[in-house]
Amino acid sequence: MRKLIYLCFLPILLVSCGDLLQLGIDAAKTAGSIIDDLALYYRFDGNTDDSSGNNRDGTQPGGTPFSHGESDRFGASNTCAQFINTHMDTGWGSAVEITGEFTINFWIKPRSSAGPPLPRATTKMHILGVSRAYEPEVDSPGLYMEIEKPGATHNLTVAIADSESFSNKDLVTFNGLWDSIDLANWYMVTIVHKNGLGADKIELYINGAKQSPDVSSSGLTYRVDLEDSIFIGGSHINDVGNGDTSYYQMDFMFIDDFRFYSRALTDRERDALYYERGYTP
Repeated sequence: MRKLIYLCFLPILLVSCGDLLQLGIDAAKTAGSIIDDLALYYRFDGNTDDSSGNNRDGTQPGGTPFSHGESDRFGASNTCAQFINTHMDTGWGSAVEITGEFTINFWIKPRSSAGPPLPRATTKMHILGVSRAYEPEVDSPGLYMEIEKPGATHNLTVAIADSESFSNKDLVTFNGLWDSIDLANWYMVTIVHKNGLGADKIELYINGAKQSPDVSSSGLTYRVDLEDSIFIGGSHINDVGNGDTSYYQMDFMFIDDFRFYSRALTDRERDALYYERGYTP
């Protein structure tokens, strides 16, 4: 009887760590797209339609269309976006509590041709945020994510700020995060916010790997609701409307498959998004 028990456990012991990892990847692939609590989903398949089922189609002020010019991570053409001298308004976000749980997941690729691939010195590029006025970090509450080149390094910052006092914010910065990236590849960027206040509630993942911030600041003292809709692309909305896009714009990056969830996704769910549709890195 004892020998029989040993034989029953033997196949389990023979499974290698690599096999276990592959089993986890396969499980993530079969999980498919995550739709529970999906508030926004832009595939950018030649349009700004919302694929979440919530009918929150994106609009662009002045009718300036976003441009293409790059294939997505699967090699399909006209299936991603590049916002040059424009931005996209999602039309959604008002009264969303951004100190509660949420997840933002999207794919991004540096522009490797026709100009600098990343922001120039002293330049900031807002990827997403909420803006009513010229300085979204100062004049309006909300979430923003930016890439900045201070000196010789490319930093990435994620912050939640309050309009009344900019010192009232939770912020994490990752110094030099983009300095060693391969400009030929797509990267999945995931922002996870756990419920509550504090910089420790903000997590950043690149291709599923959690990043450790170099700078963090916890200053948000009360819950903040978005007063305006979430946008993607150039952040100086008034400047964009007036034709001045020399400072904050998103012409250095292509973006694809932008999703906003009203909860924190699990590790397995993030893996499912990474390996979605059988994607092979």
